[in-house]
Amino acid sequence: MRRTFNTILVPIDFSAYSTEALLYAASIAEPFSSSLLLLHVIAQDAKVYATHRHLERRGLPHRVFPLLGPYSEMLEEPQEETDAVTVDLREQGRVALQQFLPPELAKHDLELHVEVGHPFDQILAMARDKQTELIVMGTHGRTGLEHVMLGSVAERVVRLASCPVMTVKTATPPPSSNS
Repeated sequence: MRRTFNTILVPIDFSAYSTEALLYAASIAEPFSSSLLLLHVIAQDAKVYATHRHLERRGLPHRVFPLLGPYSEMLEEPQEETDAVTVDLREQGRVALQQFLPPELAKHDLELHVEVGHPFDQILAMARDKQTELIVMGTHGRTGLEHVMLGSVAERVVRLASCPVMTVKTATPPPSSNS
């Protein structure tokens, strides 16, 4: 039985890991003439923070959570303001995604998507909604305490996706910021 992949989803976080995953996905897509769905997810926390900054710059009242910090959930912020911030963040993400693409991918059928939310939820939702046959994603390969503290989007996607998931780790990890 020969397996074909009409649609391949590649989550992009702009890291070297997602670059490597994108190149793997492109090499798989070519013989199958698959379309590539590229998805960048703007974390919900980033949206909350951006909305608070937007409201501050405009001099508009907003809730401040001094004990919880700027990343706490918003309550009763003006909907039109949060919508404007979401549109702006998505447009910035789309531009960044276009700039991220290696030139050799110009020959591929690409569909760019930018969503706001929890990355693993958005990845799973897009895979389901677009009837993706394969997800190819980079993994940071965190272990130990770092994995426990930060969790793993890739691990959650592997466990919960209804289609096959290929995880890709770069041959040489990017230099650590701890050195």
